[in-house]
Amino acid sequence: MSAVDAAALLRAGLLHPRELLESCLSRTRAFDGDVGAWVRLYPELAYEAADAAGERLARARREQTHISPLCGLPIALKDIFAVSGLPLTASSRVLEGNIAAGHSGVWRRLDAAGAVLMGHTHTDEFAMGVTTPQVGNPWNTRFSPGGSSGGSAAALAARFVPLALGSDTGGSARLPASACGVSSIKPTYGAITSYGMIPLTWTRDHVGPMARSLGDAALLMSVLAGPDADDPITSLGRPVPEGGYPLAARGGAAPLSGIRIGVPVDSRPAPVAAVQRVVD
Repeated sequence: MSAVDAAALLRAGLLHPRELLESCLSRTRAFDGDVGAWVRLYPELAYEAADAAGERLARARREQTHISPLCGLPIALKDIFAVSGLPLTASSRVLEGNIAAGHSGVWRRLDAAGAVLMGHTHTDEFAMGVTTPQVGNPWNTRFSPGGSSGGSAAALAARFVPLALGSDTGGSARLPASACGVSSIKPTYGAITSYGMIPLTWTRDHVGPMARSLGDAALLMSVLAGPDADDPITSLGRPVPEGGYPLAARGGAAPLSGIRIGVPVDSRPAPVAAVQRVVD
């Protein structure tokens, strides 16, 4: 079930957040032993959040008021995003025992929207590499899920959770999304707050919405994007479109047909002699 479909069922009262959470936890218990996507799970907190989301959804139906489409949806956070009172270790023994003193900007938004935190997913240590060696690719666990957001991508590909957050400095969300067959977005710098996120490179770190489709990732980005008083660069970002970002491509089955993305200056292969000189 996609995040968009699950959100529609939750809002209609045809699915309860606790049911959806239990399904995700059951699949995690059955298959994460081989994958190892999670560094920590928070089932007790997640059940409490799911019940609270169920009450919010029921109240919104009774009163016919608007509610965030993320309300009741389980989500995974890469182990670099702070949640007050919970461990934050960047998958490193260096930070073992470290407890976050406050919420990251993205978790503040997700918590306010009623999202259900399932746990933190593994990252390549301090988000520095491109392999995430603690995690196996769900399609074949002998292979890498990519990195550094490999735990988030693996959790999505294994159907442990419908939504996840990664980060992208030099490909850390896009690489694992490609390796695991899921989707990610590297938004314009400053579109999403990076406050409370363990940094790799301040001026290049991007929060990366991740999901099993671009529509689901766009749903997540619609809630995350926008100004944050704790992150001044976000004040320069473009406003979120009214109604959120599009959840489906415009223009039919081939929306990019006829669009020219770029033209290479010289597509001819280098002469063998030149290649040999470089190798030498």
